[in-house]
Amino acid sequence: MFSSRLDKFMLVSNAVVVAPGGVGTLLELFYTWQLVQVKHVCHIPIILMGEPWPELVQWLRKWPLKRRYFDKKDLDMLFWAKDFKQAIEVIDEAYKEFKRGKKDFCLNFKRYRID
Repeated sequence: MFSSRLDKFMLVSNAVVVAPGGVGTLLELFYTWQLVQVKHVCHIPIILMGEPWPELVQWLRKWPLKRRYFDKKDLDMLFWAKDFKQAIEVIDEAYKEFKRGKKDFCLNFKRYRID
C-alpha cells in the first residue's frame, strides 16, 4: 500500500524535496532515489534540504559507493540545499534544463502536467 501511494505521487512529481525526518522520510528518500535510478520515473532532482544530509552523503561515499553498490552517477542525482531558497534554486535550474530540451529530464512533466 505504501509503495503504491509513493508510486502515484512520483508520477506527478517534477522535483522531490526531502526535509529532515524519521524512518518514513528515509524510506521515501531511498525509494524515490531507486525509482529515478532504474528509470521507473523520469530524471528529476532529489533535493536533500537541511543540515543532516551532508553526513549521510559522506557515509554513502565512504561505504556503499566505495564497495560499488551503486555508481557515482547515481550519487549525482542527489542535491543538497541548506535551506528552502537553495532548494528553489535547484528546482529553477532543473526547470531551465527541461525547457532547453534536455532529453533525459522529466518526461512525466508533459504527460501529467496539471495546468
